Amino acid sequence: KTHPKVLVVDSDPGIGRMLRVLLEGERYKVLWSRNCEDGLTEAQENRPKSPEGLERESISGRRRSG
Repeated sequence: KTHPKVLVVDSDPGIGRMLRVLLEGERYKVLWSRNCEDGLTEAQENRPKSPEGLERESISGRRRSG
């Protein structure tokens, strides 16, 4: 059985490790990136396959401002 994946994007290694431990304890596969650019790349490389005919919204334009 495959576990659901979650992508954590945070520049603080301590936060990244803490979230990894907590989420893996809940049986998630955790992907972690330290910045937005790497996070977008990771998200695109690990994007789930869509069922045939189902359109997916592009993730490349979603960035939090601030």
